[in-house]
Amino acid sequence: MTDQIYKSQDFDFRINGKIDFIPSRNILRDRNSQSGSRIEPLLTHLLKFLIEHRSRTITREELHEKFWNPDVFADEALTKAISKIRKLLGTNCIETVSKAGYRWVGNVEVIDLPRNTNGRPIAAVLSNKRVVWSLGLLLMILSVIKGIFFPHH
Repeated sequence: MTDQIYKSQDFDFRINGKIDFIPSRNILRDRNSQSGSRIEPLLTHLLKFLIEHRSRTITREELHEKFWNPDVFADEALTKAISKIRKLLGTNCIETVSKAGYRWVGNVEVIDLPRNTNGRPIAAVLSNKRVVWSLGLLLMILSVIKGIFFPHH
């Protein structure tokens, strides 16, 4: 598998069979609890890049050039970003390669989450409490209307 395989499209990923990563929405969602958390766009891009290039070690310099302005970059910013991703994932999917950079070592699979017409994953839409309450209210109104116009059916 080449590094380029997933770059041209917007894919979602399942990490270690436990976490759904939805880059287009900046969301990490725990599959067991169905709780999701929004993550910083920089962390989303960095995590996606590591996953997309999982077949190789990515140098710190490459990450500096890709994600930070080289004139203002502090090396600790990359270290902190990697640390935040590790903490969010709750597992060490990112290996530090001494004197070289980082390598993705976690299990990852490309997934195709069901999406609504706006391109949002259905689970992300249903996790929005306003949507759930609106659907419940709509069902209740339809039940009342049915009872008024079709009382014996």
